[in-house]
Amino acid sequence: MDAGRGARDVLASESRVPSPESRVPRPMTQKTILLFTAPVYEDLELWYPKIRLDEAGARTVIAGLTMDEVRGKHGYPCTPDVTVDEIKASDFDGL
Repeated sequence: MDAGRGARDVLASESRVPSPESRVPRPMTQKTILLFTAPVYEDLELWYPKIRLDEAGARTVIAGLTMDEVRGKHGYPCTPDVTVDEIKASDFDGL
């Protein structure tokens, strides 16, 4: 170790282990995906894909019938980002 350099400086400059962010593939960074919600939605059918799409780098948008918060069958709340009458299919890469 060089004199005058702290252990953190050396580790930061000589680390061969990539950061977790650089190891995670983000193949959907340019994609926008639309998800739908309504009262008594199936929680896992909304949240599992949303979380995975977010992790893959996609922008996710949740559309509802109104902007009011709804609750899933198991009680998870969801507040839509937009209403279904505000969306245009051409703004999205997938559903």
